[in-house]
Amino acid sequence: MITSKDELKPFLDIELSDTDNDTLIHSVLKAADSKVKNYLRYNPEAVVTTSEEKRVYKSRFVPLDHGPITTIVSITDSNGVAYETDEYRIAEKGIVEFLGALSATTINVTYSGGYGENDMPEDLKLAVWVIAESLYNRRGSFGAKKESIFSYSIDYHDDIPPDAKAILNDYRRVLL
Repeated sequence: MITSKDELKPFLDIELSDTDNDTLIHSVLKAADSKVKNYLRYNPEAVVTTSEEKRVYKSRFVPLDHGPITTIVSITDSNGVAYETDEYRIAEKGIVEFLGALSATTINVTYSGGYGENDMPEDLKLAVWVIAESLYNRRGSFGAKKESIFSYSIDYHDDIPPDAKAILNDYRRVLL
């Protein structure tokens, strides 16, 4: 998971020693983690070295499946031509940008990517916490859009809370 129960509990103002709701907290955390990965369109914690064959559609930007890209080992096209390091750059968290025209319609990229356990960005963890907090606070209120008690009123979001979505948009895979 992107973050842990022990990292989430202080965010929820729950003491680490309080284990009464640990099963619920773990379930909420798993659901929030899943929402984040689905929204991002990739699993940021999957650190891999892999090869991918990608079709190139008249774009110099090629999204890869395991961002962020940490190292590109090699890039070759369908004609067996290897691209030199001065012919491309790592543009964003999971995108390779080619600096010139691509002559082939298919390329093969061998690279390493993903965040390691100790490299996970704090704001990405925060996004998971915000979603988990929203789910945790809604327990017993699912299906409700709004609740009011005297002068206090709360509106529930059906989707990812706006604060979390603002963070996640910086990490979301762009589909070209």
